[in-house]
Amino acid sequence: MTALMLAEMAHDCGLPPGVLNVVHGAHDTVNFLCDNEHLRAVSFVGGNAAGAHIYERAGRNGKRAQCNLGAKNHAVILSDADPTSVVNQLVGASCGAAG
Repeated sequence: MTALMLAEMAHDCGLPPGVLNVVHGAHDTVNFLCDNEHLRAVSFVGGNAAGAHIYERAGRNGKRAQCNLGAKNHAVILSDADPTSVVNQLVGASCGAAG
């Protein structure tokens, strides 16, 4: 499921416009978002260099920043999770579409 699909589903469920925004872009877009006084938080998943830049610049501007650097198939596993099921799901998520 892509970020755009999740955002569309959130909108369809009644999330007001402007609460969740998915933005694609390069350096100018990133800097605009990090510097914009109307935004209070940013979230990023991707490469280390970009994530470090976003985290530093957003923080310098007083924003909350959630940056998952070098991420691939990250997951939160709770203490009551079934280990076999978790392993099967993680392997499927990481390799399931590999061909």
